[in-house]
Amino acid sequence: MSTRVDLELVEYYISRLNRDRIFPPHINNPEELVPDVTGSRRPPRPLNVFLLLRKNVAEEVRRWIDRPNMRVVSKASSILWSLSTQEEKDIYHRLATDVKNLHGTRYPDFRYTLPRRQLSFRPYPRSPPESEFTPRPSSTPTFIPPAGITRELMTPPPSPPNALAPSLPTDYVPVYFEPETFTFIGPDGKLYQCFAVNPYTTQMY
Repeated sequence: MSTRVDLELVEYYISRLNRDRIFPPHINNPEELVPDVTGSRRPPRPLNVFLLLRKNVAEEVRRWIDRPNMRVVSKASSILWSLSTQEEKDIYHRLATDVKNLHGTRYPDFRYTLPRRQLSFRPYPRSPPESEFTPRPSSTPTFIPPAGITRELMTPPPSPPNALAPSLPTDYVPVYFEPETFTFIGPDGKLYQCFAVNPYTTQMY
């Protein structure tokens, strides 16, 4: 369904309107603008300034159209309101105040609440807890040892903590080696890289 308003039809409505029956409003009796409601029916909201103007515009349009397009009437009403003078607007403001006061007298317990709408929606799936997230793969390339070399052979034996501490001389200076990258071709013809320390080629610092 299109939501656009035919502007040519809006201009046609405005051109046919008798402005003297809108400013000042032809429908201006608060008693007629606040309907009597009996039984279990809820009273309607009091008409505000714009709804009062639109009601007068719609009544004028019905003089030549039995069932006017209310969306076109609303657009025409907003244009007429923007082109009206402050004195003309004040008349509608005073009428809206009279309607509101009469509505409050007639329905003192009235409280407007937004109507409930039946919304059809598909709920989003529940987000998994943090423990259910799959960790992202590391961007660091994994070293694959050549055939015949196991992970146990590549892992150096752990040193006992503080095993040499009592026998170290007081003037002992530790030596650090900078790691190097080695590239070699494995038995399967693939290129491999590993990081190791070569104490014969690296500089001490």
